[in-house]
Amino acid sequence: MALMLETGIAFVKTSVSPPLARLRPRLLPTALALALAPVATAALANDTAPATDAHQLDAITVTGSQLQARAEIDARRESAGIVDSLSADDIGALPDLTIAESLRRIAGVTTVYNDDIGQFASIRAAHPDYVPVTLNGLSIATTGDHGEGTRKINLQVIPSGAVQQLQAFKSLSPEHDAGALAGLINIVPSSAFDAGQSIFTATVGSSYSTYMDVPDDNSAGRDSKHSPYGRSAQLSWAPTFANDTIGLMVTGMYQQRPRTQSNNVVTNRLYYNDQGAAVAPTSPDWNGVAAPDSFGAHSYTNMFTKHGGTVRLDWRPNERLQASLFGFAYYSDEQETRNTNRVFNLDQHQDLTASSGSARIRGVDSQWRYNDFNRDQMGLQGNLDWAIDDDNRLRVDAGRSRAWYQSTRPFVTFVYNPNTRLDYDMSGKLASFDPANASALLDGANFSNRNTYRDVREAHSYVSHLRADFGHNADADDRGLGFTAGLEVRQMDMQRDIDATYYRQRQATLEGISFIPDFAIPGYSQPALWLDADQFWNNVVPTLAVDPALSRYNSLVNDYQYDERTVAGYINGLYSTDTLRLSAGLRLDRTQFDARMARALGGQILEGQAKASDSASEWLPYLNASWSISPRWKLKASASQTLGRPNPESIATVENVDELELTINRGNPQIQPRRSTNLDLGAEFYFSDGLGMLTATVFNKQIDDDILSVSQQETIDGQVWTVTSPINGERTRYTGLELGVVNSSFAALHPALAPLGASFNLMLVEGKSSYLYQGQKLALDQLQYQSKVAGNASLFWALPRGSEIRLSANHQGKYLEEFAVEPWKNIWIKPFTTYDLTAKWMINPAWQVRLEGRNLFGAQRGRLTGPNGDLFRADLEVGRTWMANISYRY
Repeated sequence: MALMLETGIAFVKTSVSPPLARLRPRLLPTALALALAPVATAALANDTAPATDAHQLDAITVTGSQLQARAEIDARRESAGIVDSLSADDIGALPDLTIAESLRRIAGVTTVYNDDIGQFASIRAAHPDYVPVTLNGLSIATTGDHGEGTRKINLQVIPSGAVQQLQAFKSLSPEHDAGALAGLINIVPSSAFDAGQSIFTATVGSSYSTYMDVPDDNSAGRDSKHSPYGRSAQLSWAPTFANDTIGLMVTGMYQQRPRTQSNNVVTNRLYYNDQGAAVAPTSPDWNGVAAPDSFGAHSYTNMFTKHGGTVRLDWRPNERLQASLFGFAYYSDEQETRNTNRVFNLDQHQDLTASSGSARIRGVDSQWRYNDFNRDQMGLQGNLDWAIDDDNRLRVDAGRSRAWYQSTRPFVTFVYNPNTRLDYDMSGKLASFDPANASALLDGANFSNRNTYRDVREAHSYVSHLRADFGHNADADDRGLGFTAGLEVRQMDMQRDIDATYYRQRQATLEGISFIPDFAIPGYSQPALWLDADQFWNNVVPTLAVDPALSRYNSLVNDYQYDERTVAGYINGLYSTDTLRLSAGLRLDRTQFDARMARALGGQILEGQAKASDSASEWLPYLNASWSISPRWKLKASASQTLGRPNPESIATVENVDELELTINRGNPQIQPRRSTNLDLGAEFYFSDGLGMLTATVFNKQIDDDILSVSQQETIDGQVWTVTSPINGERTRYTGLELGVVNSSFAALHPALAPLGASFNLMLVEGKSSYLYQGQKLALDQLQYQSKVAGNASLFWALPRGSEIRLSANHQGKYLEEFAVEPWKNIWIKPFTTYDLTAKWMINPAWQVRLEGRNLFGAQRGRLTGPNGDLFRADLEVGRTWMANISYRY
């Protein structure tokens, strides 16, 4: 295990000064050593000694991270399955921008990023589409990332301020969504009745982004992007009424954060033999050199703004009856301007070495794109929980939610075909190239417009969910035989509409409407031309001729409508004693879908719509066991079958074209659901009178008919495009180990160490996947989105009066982002380790000041490619973020 950790951390050593480089790798092993320190002693102690209440310790005031660590220990101990959680204060204890980033602190959960912002969550290295997210146990609507019609829930929109707990279910029961192929995440919203809830809380803050180098000379949008400062505010009001039988929880938030990014890119590589002929790297006469096919850089300016709030009304007239009504609405706006400069379609390489050579330049371009991403999430839920008598309980939940996505996307690329050569050197951190005609690359008259368009993409998703659950002798403290049973109905409606205007090519040049920015573009070693966007869109575009056929094609080809209806029922038998809890259940899911999309043939839109419909019923078995061997030891085991239904986009999308990245995504209406057989075995050991916990879980999944995205290269109009479509793989297997240690206080070792706490978790995964494409069987010893190693470590020190300091590290190993038909063109995400800091000072019980540092060492995200997945493809410079907040609580 130590070897795996050292390997995962080593890649970050070279980019920092020597003192910092010596500090960084120590946190993960240090936290592990500290967290395990009391375990050996506890393990040798009398195992029959009763565990004391973790919250009753003389002379120790429990607050902050220590209190939350104990809450998470208690939650794991009390759960019948393998469930990990984060409580409210722990969600906000570190400078995570989204709850997707907070979830990566849980063992076995990783975050999938959009550049440097966490958007989606993965459990046990599975694709986020396999991980349903529920709110209070009910499904919520999603439009995926860009309205493309996926099942993954965008957690970038939902803020942490209104969340009481995040739960990650690894073992599953029949009451859970059958689509929880890899696990399920449940968001528990805050309530006025939560323990320790303040009546009123107000927080205001400011952020500072260290990397704001990209100028906003031609940025579009309502807000300027030159200032590194952001701002935020959160409010909550939680009064109770009528002798504490009615509770009201109102929250509101606002956040604005600027950011710039630089992304230097070498898209793919070319391979040659000693005679200069192009070959595959699997060819025996390959000369061992990987030559670049392009040099490019994306320069971004961004402004993120989100605001919204929640209202929750609870009614608890007595101990047997609880009812609530919960509404939420969040609005997110991202204004992104992207300038791209490339020398591309390089070929005829000469004088090749491992890091240098020369090549012919077939294309140079300057691109400008603006994206105004709007992502909104809203919904209304109601629930009733009624303990009818001592043995019987009824719960009814109903909800409807809406997700909305809209993006306004003007785009233009100007291209020059010089047909001359350049020399390059890739031996440094950033590649450099020297073109033979450098002055011609700065002459705007040489560049003519190619792809020019404006489009508006709008997507809606609605989910209605009704469920009723009945339990007899099924509560945690009930003994003997019991059962639970339930029915649910879920309706999902998704649609996307695009309105595009495309202009004819070669009608304008960059002459008079371009400039050279005062900015050394990382990864583009020459000066470059940027578009004067205002002049172009206001003065030039009105003179351009519209291409009506292309406009119609792009307005219709990616439109779709998808309706899915699921009716499910389950029954689960239970047997419980003081030390043992067994359950065996069966779930029946019947799902029907109807999809409508455009009909396309040979690049032409045909009249009418294509339709696809299907229905299927699935019987899914579940077994779970929890055995308290002693007050300190507990074993848990689980076996289940779950489904992974295809994404709507896999069925209903004809084609999705991205002219900037030269990618095409196509759907496959014949795709079949995946089915997973899941096995889990876990052991839990509680030590230091309930202050500490050690967990180990082994899991195995076998997924039949797995759905994979496979890419291949196609040449269209002289340019090489990457075309991706979903297919069913033959079989996917993966096995893993989760280890977790939490020690909320080291008082057992020495009273002076009572304020010190530590936590550590690690996930190791080995997987294999194989698939058929065009009659050829391809295999890989890793799954898509699967890191072989991921882990977290935290150290926290409680200071007087509730103040504290907390340092945390998160590591995610290399993983496969995109399959390609030619394995050497697979796209990998580089290993990524971040370090975060929080310092909290309680001025008095009402006032708190917090200073947070995110990505302290400025780790860069990046992509790899090549035969061994170790060749540079792209790096992303995002810098650090510092945040300061002041809070008032009453």
